[in-house]
Amino acid sequence: MTTKDDEDKLLRSVVLQNANSILVARQRAEQRSEAYLAEAQRLSHTGSFGWRPCSGEKLWSEETFRIFQYDQTTIPTVELVLQRVHPEDAALVKQTIERASQDGKDFEYECRLVMPDGSIKYVHVVAHALSDESGSIEFVGAVTDTTETKRAEEALRRSESYLAEAQRLTHTGSWVWRVAGGDALHLSEEWYRIYGFDPQEGMPAWEERLQRVHQEDRAKWQAAIDRAITEKSDYEVEFRILLPDGTVKYIHTAGRPVLNASGDLAGGRPSASQRRPRAIAAGHDELNHQQHRCDEGRQWDARARHQIAASGKRGSCGVRH
Repeated sequence: MTTKDDEDKLLRSVVLQNANSILVARQRAEQRSEAYLAEAQRLSHTGSFGWRPCSGEKLWSEETFRIFQYDQTTIPTVELVLQRVHPEDAALVKQTIERASQDGKDFEYECRLVMPDGSIKYVHVVAHALSDESGSIEFVGAVTDTTETKRAEEALRRSESYLAEAQRLTHTGSWVWRVAGGDALHLSEEWYRIYGFDPQEGMPAWEERLQRVHQEDRAKWQAAIDRAITEKSDYEVEFRILLPDGTVKYIHTAGRPVLNASGDLAGGRPSASQRRPRAIAAGHDELNHQQHRCDEGRQWDARARHQIAASGKRGSCGVRH
C-alpha cells in the first residue's frame, strides 16, 4: 500500500513538473513573441490599438505611444488623440471616429499630427470592427507613421516639377518607349509641347508620332533607330517634324536602349526649333554680312554726295578733253 502511495505521489510530482515546464515554456514563448512584435512595430513605425466605444476603453502598444509621443503611463483616450491631430484635420478625424462608434463598421483615415515640439507627423489609421456574443463592438487597428514616405513623395514631386521647368526652359523633352510595338511608356510635358500633341488625349500611338516626322527625313530617322536597336548602342539624329498647322521644327534626338527583359528604349528629344541647322545658319550669317556691307556702302555714298553738293556751292571743277 505504501508502495502504491509513493508511486502516486511520484506520478503527481512528475505531472506537476511537466505542467510547470510547459507553462514556463509557454510564458517564455509568449514573451519572445511579444518582444518580436514590439521590435517589428518599432522597425515598421506601426503601432496597434484596441478600442471599445461602449466604455471608451483604449489599449495602445508601445509603438503607438511613441508615435503619439505620450508617456506609457498615460491612459489613452479619444480626446488625447484629437489633441495631437492637426487643426485642419481635426474635423475629419472626429467625424470618422463618431461615425465608427455609431455604425460599428471598419474605418480608415489619414491625418497630420502636431507634436509638442511643433513638428508635423503624417499617420495612416485603419481599424477592423469585431463583435462579441453580447453584440458589443470592439475595434482592433493599426496606426502607421508615414512621415518619411510623405516627405519622400513631396521631394519627388518637387524634383519632377523642377525637371519639367528645366525641360520647358531648354525646350528639351524626354521619352521612353517599348521597342516591341512602339508603345510609349513615358512622354514628358515638354515632349507634348514640342510635337504639338495634347496630353489630355493620352499618349499618341507610334503611327501618330511617325506622322509628325517630315516625310523627307523619315528614312534617316528610322535607320538611326533600327541601327541602335540592332547594335544595342546609343544614337543621335537630326531631323524635321511637321506640325498640323504647317510649322516645321528642327529636332535633335538622342536615344539609348535600356538592356532589360522588356527591351525599352529611353532618351530625350531636345527641340531645335530655335536652333538652325549649320548649313542654314551659315547661309544666314553670310547674308547678314553682305547686308552689313551694303549698309556701309550706302552710308559712304551718302557722305560722298553730301561732299560733292557742298563743293558745288563754292565753285566748279571739270576735265578738259
